[in-house]
Amino acid sequence: MSRIQITGLLAPSRRKKHKTTRRPSTATRFELDPDDILENVATAQYISASSDGRRVYRRAENIAVPLLPNRLPAISEDENDIWPYDGLLEDENEKESSPDPVNKRRVRRYLSSDEPLKQWVADGCPDEYLDEFICLEGRGQYINDGCPCCKQEGELADFRCADCFGGELVCAKCCVRNHLHNPLHAIEKWTGEFYEPSTLADIGLRIQLGHAPGYSCSNPKPAPRNLTIIHTNGLHHVALDYCECDQYARAGSHRQQLLRRRFFPATHKEPKSCATFAVLEQFHMQNLQGKIAGYDFYSALEKLTDNAGLMKFKDCYKSFMRMVREWQFLKMAKRAGRAHSLTGIKGTGPGELAITCPACPHPNINLPNGWENAPPGERFIYFIFLAIDACFRLKRRLVSSEKRDPGLGTGLGSFVEDKQYRKFLLTVTDQREISSCTGLSALDHANTKFSTGYATTGAGVCCCARHELISRGGVGDLQKGERYANMDYIFASALQYHDVKLHKVISYDIACQWSVNLLERLRDLPPHIRPHQIGSYNTVIPKLHVYSHKPPCPTDFSLNYLPGAGRTDGEGIERVHAMTGPVCASTKQMGPGYRHDALDAQWLFWNWQKIVGMGPSFYKKLVKALLEAKTTQEEFERFSEQQSESIHEWEQMVISWEGDHTQPNPYVVPKSGVTEADVKLVLAQNEAQLAAQGIPTVHETVNASAFIVAGLGLQEHQRKVAHHVKNTKIWTPTQKTELLELRTRLHRELARFRSLQSVYMPPALAVLAATGSLAAAPNPPPKRKRGEHTDDEEKPNKPHPIELQPLLLPSELSIEIRARCHSGLDEIEKQMRDAQCRTSLDQIRTHLYMKSGLLTYKERHARHQAANTRSREQIDENDRKIKIFQDKYNTARGALIALGVNETEIEWKELKDVDLRCMEDPEKDAKRAEWAKKKEERAKKNKENTLEVPGPGEGYRKLSWIWEGAGRDPDVSTGMHEALRVQWAQSRSRAKRWSEEVALLREEMRRVLAYFEYKAAWWMERETAQDRQVSLQLTEGLRSYARSQAQLQRDMASRFATMWAPLRSEITVEELTRLEGHVVDERDEDGMDGAEMDGAETGSEEEYIEEAEGQDDYLWDN
Repeated sequence: MSRIQITGLLAPSRRKKHKTTRRPSTATRFELDPDDILENVATAQYISASSDGRRVYRRAENIAVPLLPNRLPAISEDENDIWPYDGLLEDENEKESSPDPVNKRRVRRYLSSDEPLKQWVADGCPDEYLDEFICLEGRGQYINDGCPCCKQEGELADFRCADCFGGELVCAKCCVRNHLHNPLHAIEKWTGEFYEPSTLADIGLRIQLGHAPGYSCSNPKPAPRNLTIIHTNGLHHVALDYCECDQYARAGSHRQQLLRRRFFPATHKEPKSCATFAVLEQFHMQNLQGKIAGYDFYSALEKLTDNAGLMKFKDCYKSFMRMVREWQFLKMAKRAGRAHSLTGIKGTGPGELAITCPACPHPNINLPNGWENAPPGERFIYFIFLAIDACFRLKRRLVSSEKRDPGLGTGLGSFVEDKQYRKFLLTVTDQREISSCTGLSALDHANTKFSTGYATTGAGVCCCARHELISRGGVGDLQKGERYANMDYIFASALQYHDVKLHKVISYDIACQWSVNLLERLRDLPPHIRPHQIGSYNTVIPKLHVYSHKPPCPTDFSLNYLPGAGRTDGEGIERVHAMTGPVCASTKQMGPGYRHDALDAQWLFWNWQKIVGMGPSFYKKLVKALLEAKTTQEEFERFSEQQSESIHEWEQMVISWEGDHTQPNPYVVPKSGVTEADVKLVLAQNEAQLAAQGIPTVHETVNASAFIVAGLGLQEHQRKVAHHVKNTKIWTPTQKTELLELRTRLHRELARFRSLQSVYMPPALAVLAATGSLAAAPNPPPKRKRGEHTDDEEKPNKPHPIELQPLLLPSELSIEIRARCHSGLDEIEKQMRDAQCRTSLDQIRTHLYMKSGLLTYKERHARHQAANTRSREQIDENDRKIKIFQDKYNTARGALIALGVNETEIEWKELKDVDLRCMEDPEKDAKRAEWAKKKEERAKKNKENTLEVPGPGEGYRKLSWIWEGAGRDPDVSTGMHEALRVQWAQSRSRAKRWSEEVALLREEMRRVLAYFEYKAAWWMERETAQDRQVSLQLTEGLRSYARSQAQLQRDMASRFATMWAPLRSEITVEELTRLEGHVVDERDEDGMDGAEMDGAETGSEEEYIEEAEGQDDYLWDN
């Protein structure tokens, strides 16, 4: 039965990586059956887009429609006029439709692009495609016996080429003649029943070098029999002849003849195997982009040639990898302009093969004249931001040696010069760096980073912190962890390529420790690497790592509070480590030289890709920075107006602290209030004064305050034993003995306390006897299975274990009973309980700091089961201590309420489990919630039912209240004043950093364009700077390559300038809002299929890119 489809407003078309302003939209498709029309019923399929514009949902529903005329007008064949009854489809969604906010041309959407696989199956394509596949296994349309090329009688057409376009069958002679220019195609022979593999060499094709294809040589010299050539379509045995006729001088040596035909010889003398330039370039790119290992790539070529193991080929894997290594090194030298140098590759200096960052400041290249004389308020735009860190995944096993496997370019790219580096390390003994701050492993394992069986335990890396390009000479191997000697040498090596006049901002996750005595250690470096002067610098801790440090590091070394830092996060080096992660499995097994060459190639590719991505990256960042700068400045100004009387004082405090961190810190609330020790001291002093006045005490040796202190101490011991029993699931004989000893000690302490209690609180003992709360004997825990209880435990009259025995302190008694006890006990306990709340919170904060560090350590450095188990045990033990202090806090708070403090007026809030969170920025929590929401959407996207997009919920949690101030002050107005000052200082810092980020990004954009211009001129100089005597062909090649590289630099500058043009300085907020979230993508829409345009088939790639960009956004935002 035929159906009529009516399509209304469709969801906006979506292309991969395109981001537009998030607008929900809805589409409706009506399917009308002729019978339905008579019944005034139609089926409507609703198509709606999620609020973020990235998901499409559908649901079907029967609806009533107006009766249609008996005769429907003919449906136009014009795609733009598919239904004449537009009035039926008008709804609010259509009225809300608006053009794309970035004025992009809309692409028509088709049903086949919504669900391409379902439509493909529904249309019967699988069977049709399979039949066509099977047809190709026979002769297909070419069933005639004659050769269609030569048309000679008697010549059987029984050969076809699997790589040529036509696929027709030809005779052997014609097949050879057709492949003079394509000698590495794969051919097949028709046996009369099926095709079998064959080779061009078997039917007479010989490759003649030194002459144009089709021309013969008067004196050919055959290459070794069955010369193997590795190509993109497999391995080939070829018959090849070298030229040794009178034109030999022009043809060149044997290896030159091979190279001129784009065959790369495995050896430079009498090679027996070669690889084509095409296969080397293909593997080179797949290895750099996809991190595919050489063994996997070569094995794939073998299986592409023969997947059944019937053909015999010699193993060329080692030869192939040697050619790959030489190819990669030559490509690096070519791009660095070494062919244009008089000294060639031999004259390459340290770091000359590396790619430098065009956005970083380089005097005499991309900085204006007189930049060093910039006004103080503008000098920050000429800061150089460097990040250093160690990557412990870049290990290398104890295989090969420098003598057996020297590096082709070690020290010429990203790595330091190896011989001098190792010579220096031999003079350094173990450095016992003790960490007094962070829980990270950099110092804890400085000399013992799992070095057994490894020649290299990792690599120290230096990169530019804002743009993430690896520095020249900024990488060195680590032998025994992250020692200062290694990191100092690597830092000094990278530093020598930066002008001493540039102010340096150095980011390191242990900067608080590493910066101590840094200048003295740099002076001890060898003369060739020792910096004569380092100039001015700041050391900071990356934003994600700073939460693992103890105070005052989170403020003293924070990029958020460093003038001139903009919104630099310092975590870019971690993204570099993430890129190298997939190659670690292969580089771990390499010799030292090959490992250096392979990693150099990876980092050069990374650097180049970062440069290519600077256009859209800077565009996106500047749009966001402009909006945030305006928003934060307005918020800061409103805040300042409300606190105008204190602004001058606060600003002076901030400026003083920025110049000298020993001054009072404006970003933290000063610690106030008294601790338990303070209260004990005050109570002891009061008792001493009473004794001096001759006032007798109730007890001869223990006064009232000491009695309460003893009771609280006993209660704390009970709490620890109770937690120990609760958290121990399986008891060993040793643990049972320890518990028995603990309970015995508690019994003795409790007996002494009861003796004192009989003096100070006689009514409490009467209550204890009346309730029958007797202590059990100090027995070991009963034997039970996990989760089970014994019968004795379930008896209601069973005595309480000693750790659960009530002490009946004043807070546990009623007001009437307390009145009959010694006077003043409740006030003493009230003071002690208040101090307990304060001390418990301080301890909880400390242990949460420790937990943050332990979690970071586990995530970054626990790479095997034993290390994970140890880390997990440390985290669990820390969590148990947090729970103990939580119970202590809540018990003390409950006691205060029981002692008469009004619950609505008490300054101590109830401490719930949800409040026990590490101190992280709320923006970080929001980002994590956003990732979780996107992950949930991806998990649900294949469901056909309509799904609601989850909005902001519990994931957008706020900073826990326990971090709101480090102490309490009896004067409420003073405490409020300090809190307002902290909020004002943080608001000022946010506004300043966003404003600086705008200035930094604009300056970086200018520097990038200036660097491209400089590099274009640099290449044009190389075109004319060639003075050595070379052939005409080489001269033309040098000139052509230099000009092409110069044009490439100019083209990139033009593309970036055009891309950034809309972000002019006078752009309005409305225009910025329109551009926000739009990522520039210049791919051609007309050449894309519907599925590609809409992202229906590219979900996994989109999700990966989206998640990676989301993580980058979080680190940049924080």
